[in-house]
Amino acid sequence: YDNFENKALEAGQKYVIFVLAVLHANEAVYAASPFSDPIQMDSSDPQPRIEGEEGLIWVIGPVLAVVFIICIVIAILLYKNKPDSKRKDSEPRIKCLLNNAEITPHHPKDPVEMRRINF
Repeated sequence: YDNFENKALEAGQKYVIFVLAVLHANEAVYAASPFSDPIQMDSSDPQPRIEGEEGLIWVIGPVLAVVFIICIVIAILLYKNKPDSKRKDSEPRIKCLLNNAEITPHHPKDPVEMRRINF
């Protein structure tokens, strides 16, 4: 930019712009667009910043995060407490097997086998 300095455009001032392109092939080739019609900047800021909005983000963000985490915990608890159809089907079979008189309990009397069971 040599001796030029970029700065904000002043409101109410008229500007004329153009585009300059440089192609560095074997030698530098320049191309420039024609000048534009005069452009005047508006005097008002398009999006004024309100200081209260910045503080509001610091409050709403953590609150939304906590609500989201609570929703996830509630969903997990509801899923865990949901009765499982597989469990209900298997319980009567277990009761039938436990009440079956044909199954004799195995109580070893051999001291070597007793020691193996205890360790």
